[in-house]
Amino acid sequence: MNLAKKMGICAAFLLAAVGGVMTAAAKGDEGIVKIKGLSYEMKTYEVTDAFTDIRVEDAECNVRILLAADGPCRVVCPEKQDGSVSHTVTVSGGELSVRRHDQRKWYRRIGVSLGIPDVEVYLPEKAYGRLTLHSMAGSIRVDDGFTFESAMLESISGDVRMLSQVKRELQAESTSGRVTIENASPEKLTAESISGRVELAHIRSGEIIAQSTSGRIELTDVIAERRLYAKSVSGGVALDGCDGGAIRIETTSGSVKGSILSDKTFMTRSTSGSVRIPRCAGGGKCEITTTSGSIAIEIRQ
Repeated sequence: MNLAKKMGICAAFLLAAVGGVMTAAAKGDEGIVKIKGLSYEMKTYEVTDAFTDIRVEDAECNVRILLAADGPCRVVCPEKQDGSVSHTVTVSGGELSVRRHDQRKWYRRIGVSLGIPDVEVYLPEKAYGRLTLHSMAGSIRVDDGFTFESAMLESISGDVRMLSQVKRELQAESTSGRVTIENASPEKLTAESISGRVELAHIRSGEIIAQSTSGRIELTDVIAERRLYAKSVSGGVALDGCDGGAIRIETTSGSVKGSILSDKTFMTRSTSGSVRIPRCAGGGKCEITTTSGSIAIEIRQ
């Protein structure tokens, strides 16, 4: 994700935070909670209308998707008793939308980052369409047990963790947080962090892209039918039992180490680091390049 796009996302979140009027009525509350000295009233919104898609946009909260034990869908949001911080929870065009509205003056928001409350979405069904989650300051977590047609998860400064299945395209991005995806089988997967670690485990996909600027990339039991691509500037890349129809790995100062599952036609280059690769009789192309890092790959039969 380029810088211009990230700046645009930040601006959109800030606009969403300062504008809007709450339109969904709260069905109840779960008391007052204090987070790092800030008081919030936890309000519960019950959703009875049918929907397939889900969108949550919140500038300051952690966002979590959980399985509802029983009853209808409900959304639990932290709000201020004076109405200065509120949420709208609506269903329109088959999409459940959760948006935060912050009408406080800018100087009233100083210190909000010291304590980040949670927005929790409890879903009664296990299969849904498109999932879109955005947070600027908070983390994002999707518990296991769900299947989505597609998913876009994005946080500016929080961690992103995806534990559910996605059928088509899965995108997970963070600027400074860790990105973790486990047990997923989408047609295409993209995981990206600027300064955080990228961790993928037990993944099956047609195409897999993992990128980080200064964070480490760790791939465990990750197999791409067509293409596996990993790129890090100053972080290393570690592979544990991974494979792909074609593999390309690029680093500048990070090392590339680990194991793959089948013979490859290796094309490697390191300017100042050592290179250790197995002798193979052919197979798909495996390109590994690094400037100052080392390369050490083995074939796990």
